[in-house]
Amino acid sequence: MRPFIVALLIILTTGGIMFALAFFKPKPEEQEVVPLITPVNVTIAKRQDFQVRLVSQGLLEAKTLTTAASEVSGKVLEVSPSFETGGRFETGDVLLRIDPADYQSALAQAKSLVADASLAVQTEEAKAMQYLRDWKKLGRAKEASPLVKREPQLASARARLASAEAGLAKAERDLERTILRAPYNGRILRTHTDVASFVTMGAPIADFYEADSLEVKLPVSLGELPFIDLQSTSRKVTLSTSTGQTWPATVVRQDAEIDRRSRSLDLIAALPPEIVSQDPLLVPGLFVNAQIEAEPLENVVPVERRALLGENEVLILTKDYTLTRRQVTVARKEAERVLISKGLEDGERVCISYVPNFIEGMSVRVIDEQPNA
Repeated sequence: MRPFIVALLIILTTGGIMFALAFFKPKPEEQEVVPLITPVNVTIAKRQDFQVRLVSQGLLEAKTLTTAASEVSGKVLEVSPSFETGGRFETGDVLLRIDPADYQSALAQAKSLVADASLAVQTEEAKAMQYLRDWKKLGRAKEASPLVKREPQLASARARLASAEAGLAKAERDLERTILRAPYNGRILRTHTDVASFVTMGAPIADFYEADSLEVKLPVSLGELPFIDLQSTSRKVTLSTSTGQTWPATVVRQDAEIDRRSRSLDLIAALPPEIVSQDPLLVPGLFVNAQIEAEPLENVVPVERRALLGENEVLILTKDYTLTRRQVTVARKEAERVLISKGLEDGERVCISYVPNFIEGMSVRVIDEQPNA
C-alpha cells in the first residue's frame, strides 16, 4: 500500500509543476504581418533621335605593299642605312646599288651601233638623191624605179637605226635598273639580300610598304547593314586599342563580295596620312576596335538591355506602383541597350530590374529611378 501512495504523490507533484509552468508562462508579443513587396529599379522613357554606331574590329594593313625584285643581274655594291627591317625611307631615296660595269659597257656598245646606223641612213639618203639626179640628167621619161631611188636600201638602213636606238634605250634602262630607288615614302618589312650578294634577274630584293597609307577591313554582319548607307564614302569611324588610344578614320569603300563563311561584308576604312606619320604605334598588324557611324534612328526610346523580357516585352510601372507587361517594337538591339520605336510614351516608367515570379498587377516599391539611358 505504501508504494502506491508514493507513486501517487509523485504523479500529483509532477502534474502540479506542469500546471504551474503552463499557467505562469509569458504570453508572446503579437506582431503585425507586413506583406513582402519586391524592390525594383526603373528608368523614365524619353523619345529621342539616337545616333547608331556599329561595332567591329580588324587589323591595320598597308594599302600599298611592294615586293621589289631585281630587274638586272649583278653583285650588290651598296645598300642604304635604311635598308633593314623597320627602316624608313622617302620617295627617290637610293636603297640599293648593283655593280653597273657590265651595263655601262653595254651602253657604250649600243651608242656605237646607233652612230653606225645613223651614218648608214645618211649615206643611203645621199645616194638616193644622187641617183635620182643622175636619172633625170639622162633624160629618162618614165618614173624612176624604187631601186633607182634606193628605197629598199634606205628602208633597211632606217630599220637598223630603229633597232639600234631600241637597243640603246634598253641599255640605258638596264643601267638605270642597277639602282633601286624608293617609289614612295615607306618602311622596310624585310630584306632578301645584302652587300656583296649576287642577285639574279627577278630575284626578290625587299618587301616594303607605303608608311603613310594604312587601312583596316571592318566586317559588318548582314543584320547590321540596313543601318548604314553603303553608297556613302565619307562615313566616320573611330578606331581604338585596348590601351585607350583612339584615332579617326573614314570608310572609303567596301569589299567586292560578302564573306561566305561569316556572312558579313567588309567595309574598308582609311586613316588620315598626317595622323599615321605622327604616331609610331600605327603600323600594319595592329589590332583595333572600331565604331562605325551609322544612320541615326529617329524618335526611339533607348533603355537598358536587361529591361527586355523575351524578344519584345517590357514591364511598366503604373501610377499605383504595380507592374504590367507590355509588348513593344524593338528597332535595334545592342550589347547594353535596346532601342524601342513603338509601345512606349514619354514619361512612362520602365522596370529594369529582374523580377522573379512575376504576376500581372503585382505591387512593387521603387528603390531607384534613373533618367533615360
